[in-house]
Amino acid sequence: MDAQYITSAALAEQLPASKGPEVAFFGRSNVGKSTLLNAIARHKNLARTSNMPGRTRMANFFNVRFPGGHEVTMVDLPGYGFAQAGAATRKNWENLVAAYLERTNIKLFIMLLDSRRTLDDEGLDPVDGNLLNNLARRGPVLLALTKSDKLSQRDSKRALEKTVLAVRGLPTVEVALVSGEKQTGIKEIRGMLLAAARSNVKSEIGPD
Repeated sequence: MDAQYITSAALAEQLPASKGPEVAFFGRSNVGKSTLLNAIARHKNLARTSNMPGRTRMANFFNVRFPGGHEVTMVDLPGYGFAQAGAATRKNWENLVAAYLERTNIKLFIMLLDSRRTLDDEGLDPVDGNLLNNLARRGPVLLALTKSDKLSQRDSKRALEKTVLAVRGLPTVEVALVSGEKQTGIKEIRGMLLAAARSNVKSEIGPD
């Protein structure tokens, strides 16, 4: 597969025209989206292309082309959750995301959560929970528990079980442990991207 940076959008009106199937990535600003995107693309600096000054609050678009010509666009939505973000920044994020979610070519949402956070929370953080519910109403969601390599095997299993229990009322959501560093779940996510490129998203996550 080949992946290339396309463009970025800071404002709703700057979003590029819809041209094909898209997979949207959501997550907090420190959840490891860049590491995951680079691991999926087998490209150490792909996501960093969009991390030039000023682009960290933009929606970043990457084209992924598979052998055989199937293509899908990975869309890295701006990170959320920084307590320092002012009202204007939060409003701009909300407007940009709301406009993006109007697109009809989104085949899959991948929402990232730090696997270590799930061990401390009784349930999903309200901000994470509200976003997940919003996405789950719109289509299939993979809830990817990142940085699983930072946990012991026992804690990884516990984090997965707690999260599965927390989302049990959302039938369009599936949960998986992932790690860009250890490649956990990466092959399966590539399979989901290929399915999206074929406009036939299905569950590909299983034992790594």
